[in-house]
Amino acid sequence: MKNGLRILDSDMHIMEPPDLWDDYVEAPYKQHAPRVVNVPSRGDFNLLLLDGKEPRAKSPALAADARMIGKRRQSTRHDEIAFARARGFDSKSQIEAMEIEGLDAAVLFPTACLHVMTVPDMDPLLAEAICRAYNNWLYDFCQEDPARLKGAALLPPHDVSLAVREARRAVKELGFVTAFLRATPLPGHTWFSLYWEPLWAELEELGVPVGFHECTNSGHYPHIERFGQNNRLMRHICSHVTGQMVTMVDIIVGGVLERFPKLKVAFLECNCGWAPSWLSRMDTHWSQLGAADAPMLTMKPSEYFRRQCVIGCEGEEREVGAVIRLMGDDNIVFSTDYPHSDSEFPHAATGPSWPSGSARNSGPWRSSGSAHPSRSDTIRPETGPRPGSCCSASIATSRTVPWCCPRGPTSNSSTLPGEPAATTTSSSGTSTGLSPR
Repeated sequence: MKNGLRILDSDMHIMEPPDLWDDYVEAPYKQHAPRVVNVPSRGDFNLLLLDGKEPRAKSPALAADARMIGKRRQSTRHDEIAFARARGFDSKSQIEAMEIEGLDAAVLFPTACLHVMTVPDMDPLLAEAICRAYNNWLYDFCQEDPARLKGAALLPPHDVSLAVREARRAVKELGFVTAFLRATPLPGHTWFSLYWEPLWAELEELGVPVGFHECTNSGHYPHIERFGQNNRLMRHICSHVTGQMVTMVDIIVGGVLERFPKLKVAFLECNCGWAPSWLSRMDTHWSQLGAADAPMLTMKPSEYFRRQCVIGCEGEEREVGAVIRLMGDDNIVFSTDYPHSDSEFPHAATGPSWPSGSARNSGPWRSSGSAHPSRSDTIRPETGPRPGSCCSASIATSRTVPWCCPRGPTSNSSTLPGEPAATTTSSSGTSTGLSPR
């Protein structure tokens, strides 16, 4: 808790230990499992290999750039997280980081494993074995404090039947609260393809969301290969946002949410400032071209988003107040991105660059429990809410983990795109989120 608000981190990262694969991959697959090797010429970090090959070998601009993949590469904090590095980023240091930041609970995502599943020609059974090993390790990691540490299951994208099997195991046997995939699918795939329907149906039945997460180190991005192998700045600016923008169109306009109306979707670590404009653009194009190109849709793309999706924001985003003015706060979740270099830890939940004026008792955080700001109490961008407070009022008394379960208006809502919806939380403050397991 910080500043009187309970804070749930929708996207906190762990750092996989070098011995994870030796300890957790099953014997039949161990010889092909990931290997960690030191690269002395590049400094103190490790390189991840699969069958002796760097996972990003299919990306001509990234294959030779070891700097961007090491365990202690430039994408982790080097000052504020010294305590965690000294402990090898173990589970006790994760809890310590949460105490420092004031986090009540966190959904945990990987670092190296964000890109390990991007090898397009990997043996599907090996991919499943790697996911199983990582998920088993993460389960053990979370046992330090299961009420606060929540697992996000790594799924193999090489065979939908294996993805279904691992999702079911991770939720039913390990108690994970979500499953995640890289936002950009493997070459030749689209998320709206009928091929993926068994996975969407399984997640819908399990009652857990799918989280999409990008990684600058992941696979091949045709639209950013022009930036070359060493310019992380240019690549990182584009990768997370553009990958999620396309995936949002894939999932919404492609009809996935129409066919699976109870499936929840989270677009994570991509900032949220672009969401209102992108949803408005989708609505406009749907009104012009939808009858011919998306006849299955029964409502505007923005309404599907409001009903079933959330998008992540982080501590440095000054645009959050403006986004809430346009689309309310029920579809925004907060993340620290700890311990990566673009995290604002240990100030992610307070935003050191934000104005000091408090927004706790105004707008959507009033004690009345309003889920969205009304026209009279809208938070203005220049005095916007502190990052970390998004959705906190609705979960303060909840016993659930509603990190990506919005309570948006029903599909027959007359709310215009971009206008705050006139919905409220229940009098008890109970959310429709996921029960901790």
